[in-house]
Amino acid sequence: MEVVDNKALYLIALVLFDIGSTLCGSASLMNVLIIGRALAGLGGAGFCLGVSTLLSSLTTAPERPLYVASTGLVWGLGSVLGYVNI
Repeated sequence: MEVVDNKALYLIALVLFDIGSTLCGSASLMNVLIIGRALAGLGGAGFCLGVSTLLSSLTTAPERPLYVASTGLVWGLGSVLGYVNI
């Protein structure tokens, strides 16, 4: 029995991230940029937690390590490739 709906929490994180990104993109004042970054950070943290929660509830125990490792691999590649000028 789930206390809260995982999908709803993940969608709330998506909305927070989108609102924060929109604020950052349209900011003409530093305070607005700071608020936008804070909202985008909350949404990003919700993504990280949401992926872990969804993987734990939607996969079986034998296949879970593969999915968690794949998520870490994509996260690591994104971190490395984000610093590379292509």
